[in-house]
Amino acid sequence: MSLLKRHLAPFGEEVWSAIEGEAAAVFKRRLTSRKVADFKGGLGLAFAGANSGRVTAVKEKLRGATVGIRETLPVIELKVPFTLKRSETELLLREAGSFDNTAVVDAANALCAAENSLVFDGYKNIDGIVSAVANAPVKVAGDDILTGVGEAIYALKNAHVGGKYALLIQPQYYAKLFTLSGSGGYPLTKKLGELLGGGEVIATGALKEGALVVSLRGGDYEILSGVDISIGYDGALPNGDCELFFFETLTFRVNTPEAAVKLSF
Repeated sequence: MSLLKRHLAPFGEEVWSAIEGEAAAVFKRRLTSRKVADFKGGLGLAFAGANSGRVTAVKEKLRGATVGIRETLPVIELKVPFTLKRSETELLLREAGSFDNTAVVDAANALCAAENSLVFDGYKNIDGIVSAVANAPVKVAGDDILTGVGEAIYALKNAHVGGKYALLIQPQYYAKLFTLSGSGGYPLTKKLGELLGGGEVIATGALKEGALVVSLRGGDYEILSGVDISIGYDGALPNGDCELFFFETLTFRVNTPEAAVKLSF
């Protein structure tokens, strides 16, 4: 893709592959968004909007006809620049076993934070999972998260939202789960797994507060991707360092606002 200008970089695929490998490890750990939403990619750079399913009625008629304007979800571009030092590219060109990946990892984390924020909190007129939740929140009493999750799943099933389910929880609460036990000393994490129907308990910094129980049945949430996460070249600095960037285009669609329940502590 000419937008990425990779062909202008003063290094070849061996360096690009090393950078992509470091970034992929971060994306696998940190892109909570893709663990709970369907991903539909390959829509292309020209992809500029998605059908929201909504129509806004207009009071004024057009030559006697009533008018409705279809609403679309805009596609946003995410770009995170970073600098790779010349000394590190030279290491990779010499096929060194490792290099200083700090800049790559920091930029990859920043992109994860941006995508996660879009999916969970929304952006502009794009709804996120949390911002669109239609169910009443569940208050967890003390450390009794098992009861709270059970109430959330009951609410989901009552809204005809099947499982399996995932429990997304902030890291500080996730760590606490391992210090608690269920009835009869049965490990709480195993009991939660059973309650979730085989779904996951996921520690994530993507949530601003509390926790979230969300259905994993599919079809409720969609990430629509024009250009999936890619790495591009922006030029070289006078000292030989290279200006690179992560780039993606996407939007997010909530099809079922009833497919999640917020938990508060």
